Amino acid sequence: MNKRILNLLTALVILIAAAAIYSTLVGPTRVRADEDRRFKLNVVVSAYQTVNPGATGNIDVQCPTGEVDVSGGYDTGSSSSADISLNDNYFFFRGVIPVGWQTILTNKDVNPIQFRVYASCTRGS
Repeated sequence: MNKRILNLLTALVILIAAAAIYSTLVGPTRVRADEDRRFKLNVVVSAYQTVNPGATGNIDVQCPTGEVDVSGGYDTGSSSSADISLNDNYFFFRGVIPVGWQTILTNKDVNPIQFRVYASCTRGS
């Protein structure tokens, strides 16, 4: 038998055994009839901020209490062809928990630009 196939079959057997052991230890999970277990996103959007030429803009948008951020980003609206320097575009943390999104950019264009920030939030654990 091909060594690659044998390795895949071995990994599959280990995965099935681990799942069986886990379900034996943890037991069945019961879901209340009124509880919805689907993954739901709540997109939080900041207002537009104007950044003058040569200036730096900083927006952070935070998830509602009890929610965590799973992604985010920004848009420059009608200024999409503007010359900007993206300084930061990443999670905003409270301790080690991602609770929002932060974008910092510098306007290198000759005209003012506008941008806003998004955070995609979901229930925390």
